[in-house]
Amino acid sequence: MSVNKKDYCTTIRRQVLSLGDLVEQQVENGFDTARLKELIPDGMDFDNRTVVMTGAGDCWAAAGVMKTLMSKFLDPYRCLAPDAMEFARTMTAKDLAADDKNKPLLITMSVGGGTARVVESTKKGQELGFELIVITNKPESRVGKSNEKIFPLNLPPTSDYDTPGLRSYFAVLMALAGIAYRIGVVRGLVKEDEVEKVKSEIVKYVKNYDFEKCDDEMFALAKDWKKFERFDFLGDDSCYYSALFEKFYEMSGTLNEFDDTENWNHINNLLSDPEEVGTVLNIDSRSNSYDRAVETANRAKEFNRPVLVITDGDKNDFLEGITVYSIPKAPENHSWMISLVDFIPASLLSGFHGKLNGRLPFNSFDDKTGIFDPSTPFNDPDIVTRGSSKVEIHI
Repeated sequence: MSVNKKDYCTTIRRQVLSLGDLVEQQVENGFDTARLKELIPDGMDFDNRTVVMTGAGDCWAAAGVMKTLMSKFLDPYRCLAPDAMEFARTMTAKDLAADDKNKPLLITMSVGGGTARVVESTKKGQELGFELIVITNKPESRVGKSNEKIFPLNLPPTSDYDTPGLRSYFAVLMALAGIAYRIGVVRGLVKEDEVEKVKSEIVKYVKNYDFEKCDDEMFALAKDWKKFERFDFLGDDSCYYSALFEKFYEMSGTLNEFDDTENWNHINNLLSDPEEVGTVLNIDSRSNSYDRAVETANRAKEFNRPVLVITDGDKNDFLEGITVYSIPKAPENHSWMISLVDFIPASLLSGFHGKLNGRLPFNSFDDKTGIFDPSTPFNDPDIVTRGSSKVEIHI
């Protein structure tokens, strides 16, 4: 029996297919010169200043992805991207270089603005006297109201539902890119006219992505992988965090793991029934770990695993039987831009996998009505405590 792709459309798919239209608006928002000058004024000294980016879930993934770019404009080892729990509860003032003459710049992120650990991280930064920027799509939220310097994402409203977040993830990437280049301008490492060229390159790169081809190929693969309930997502450097962003938790409720390509060879390669473990690798051909990543993909195939490789590398580097989805190379000298599209294939795959198995996003979200089923434990406020967890400050 033939299966019509249109019958398996999801909110995640519609968000992906909207990125070509969204990119120009979000580039302008993320690189808003007037706002960036308010947040990071001319003359702000970044010599020996640490930049810390933190958030939870998608926002932490975005921080990890953009650490590669941010680090280009900072002194060595002066860029950190801990998750919100690590920052809030385990990192000390000494860990964070809080006693340096130039206090750290802390960037906290929460799209909805209600995550307790991000509120906590923001308050901790304030108590330590850090420079602070809050990125959120809801300035009126608890996180938004907690600080004077706000970077609003200004996501345009749609008639659809941005659940789970994907457009918001892209918007956070753009905000962090704008901040990174602003630091570069302030430090004299990049000129403002060069930033304008970067903006144009971003728009061109994303708009040239073949969304329809990707959509077709991920739907075909989802049908082949429909029965799988376990997945490994692998990547190195920024690709590690693109692997973290995968949406299978939200869209299909499967059992997932993410790892780098070295650690996988010591641990997760030992999983039983390998022929039932979908294995997805995000691989950047310009990464120093490219050879190891290729080797890992090929070993996974030799373990009899079903393998999807998302890469801008050469298909011929991979064994026969591996599904290789080719993404375009990022512009020369802007290799970081691969992170603006490398999350797309697995995101589409997650939506189709969930829909083909008759599952709801978050095990409870009706994407036709935009309503969460209140009868499930996944929406019980006494069980789901992302926003209500007690805020404590640990210096």
